[in-house]
Amino acid sequence: MSNLLSESPEATAWSDQTIATLKSDNTFGSFNAGVVWVEIRNPSEGTPILVDPEKLAKEINERGQLLLLGHDPGKPIGRVVAARVFDAPDTRKFVGAVFGYYAGAVQSGFADFGFDSTRLQEPPRTLPEMGDDLWIEIAVDPREVAEEWVDRAAEDAPFRIKKRPLSHNAAEAVVELIRVTVPYIALVWNPFVTAIATEAGKDTYKAFRGWLGRLIDHVSEHKNPILVLQASLRDCDVMFILRGNDMDCLLAARDGLEAAAVQANHLVATLRQRNTPLHTLYYEFDASRKVWIPSYAELKDGRLITDNRMLVVAEKLPQGLSLGFGGFDDE
Repeated sequence: MSNLLSESPEATAWSDQTIATLKSDNTFGSFNAGVVWVEIRNPSEGTPILVDPEKLAKEINERGQLLLLGHDPGKPIGRVVAARVFDAPDTRKFVGAVFGYYAGAVQSGFADFGFDSTRLQEPPRTLPEMGDDLWIEIAVDPREVAEEWVDRAAEDAPFRIKKRPLSHNAAEAVVELIRVTVPYIALVWNPFVTAIATEAGKDTYKAFRGWLGRLIDHVSEHKNPILVLQASLRDCDVMFILRGNDMDCLLAARDGLEAAAVQANHLVATLRQRNTPLHTLYYEFDASRKVWIPSYAELKDGRLITDNRMLVVAEKLPQGLSLGFGGFDDE
């Protein structure tokens, strides 16, 4: 598939010019070009990916897209920083892209932005009632996670469920990635501290907590799962990553989730006050210490913040590179 870029003089010229322009950006250590999507006309060539190539290129150019190692959200190696739709010599459409890699770039830690990741934050004393318009989204690649599992995981959810099929551009899946988008305020509720205006409102928070516990039970059924709980907070996407199927670890992660969500709220606010707003923030559960820690964050300008230098060691496009994209199938 990557040969399509070199076979198209127009695509080759575009990628060379784009890389030459971007080389002055010290956000990344190096750049490369490749193909992120190609039109499939013959069923024997593979499973078609239902993506509008123009929309995909537009989204990448406006927001960028993380490059992940083995579609693991905890292992970023760079970003797709530019994209364009081209016609191959055989008339198939494809999306050419330029990749920027974090390896070799100057990296910053959370302390550089005035944030102490070891300091616990006070939970909120009150929270608003959650409205009827809230929803939960479950996104999986059906080649990794069966639809029947998604249906069981969605049972008795306190809000309307949306299902999103993902398609991971990876030759072989080594993990079962499950992305679940939830309302942020549902994550910060602490039944021992936080008050809700009415008993009915409190029951909604209780129902969400119960459903989350059942979801974790279902996640433990998989061989090598990665559960990503995603929520939007002040124009920042916050992700909490839970790995593996060990129930003791998963339950400890669930019990510590409220404190992590409160700390994440403080981190996002701290960086906004310093005029360095975040685009995305990732927390991971440290199984050995049984605590949540900020793994890495992306600033709006594309820079990466992390205290874990092992996240950015890749220097070239690896075989396990993946992107995740797909369409919505609301129910």
